Amino acid sequence: MLLVEDNPDHALLVQRAFKEVKVTHPVRVLERVEDAIAYLAGSPPYQDRHAHPLPALVVLDITLLGGTGFDILDWMRGRPELSALPVVVLTVSADMATRERAFGLGALDYVVKRRSFKQLVSTVDDWAERWLRGAVAQAEVMPERATRTPGAGAIPMQVLRGSDEITRSIRPVLVVQEDAEQGLLVQIGFQEARVGNPVTVLMSSELAIAYLGGEAPYDDRSRHPLPALLLVDLGPKERAGLEVLEW
Repeated sequence: MLLVEDNPDHALLVQRAFKEVKVTHPVRVLERVEDAIAYLAGSPPYQDRHAHPLPALVVLDITLLGGTGFDILDWMRGRPELSALPVVVLTVSADMATRERAFGLGALDYVVKRRSFKQLVSTVDDWAERWLRGAVAQAEVMPERATRTPGAGAIPMQVLRGSDEITRSIRPVLVVQEDAEQGLLVQIGFQEARVGNPVTVLMSSELAIAYLGGEAPYDDRSRHPLPALLLVDLGPKERAGLEVLEW
């Protein structure tokens, strides 16, 4: 499968969604329009079709480095040898004109990126059922660039893997993150690391302080115990984490 996506966080979510629906096709992630066209054309450095076979499915974003997904669709339309290759669009744009243009250039599906990982899994499961299942599967995933594991190197896992049964199985990880997508990535990271603690994501300092202070609606400590680990984002656009630390 060829995934043309210049946002590594979004690429990670799509790859994770395909894993969730047990699609084992290798995934090639490319960020730039010219690289995607070179891959599909079999041009250098992708001229070896044994190492770089034509994909069973192409997933395109519209906004890309070096151009747009429309450039790729338009280029493909002039290549009869690619006419049977299914292409779907996964983008943030819900604009009707953008949708109609994508379909006019040959896209078979147009999906607006959602906040819900469950919805994304449902979408890729539909794609897999229509175009991937029954094709020759391969086990190796081949990203064009290394994808990021959220929080790698920053989370002291020994805090969560101690001998205290209560810490490991009941007390949650509390994540203060105003960006819902980033919060989802953190949850996926803990899941990939096989950490059994539940992960609670709160998107405002008010909610996080209420949780830590045992205030309503988090005043029931049997349901909302103090966390084993507090993870906050202190990025330049994130105020909630700093406000919680100051509190």
